[in-house]
Amino acid sequence: MGSKRHRQVSSYGMGPTLSSTPNLRLSQIRAVWLAFQEQNEHLREEIAFIMNEIALIRQEMDELRRRLLPNNAD
Repeated sequence: MGSKRHRQVSSYGMGPTLSSTPNLRLSQIRAVWLAFQEQNEHLREEIAFIMNEIALIRQEMDELRRRLLPNNAD
């Protein structure tokens, strides 16, 4: 049976990779953490943009429903 201690944790190609090496320097850990925080912020911005787009599409759909089905009282 193999040990899982040496497996690698990757960030899906979105920044540095952190291996399970026990001798990581604090500066390396900080660099990985900062890269993670930057990527996290970028993803939050993308999610906010997508949610805003979804809200706009829903508004457009509601307006179209009102125009096409004026007697529909939801």
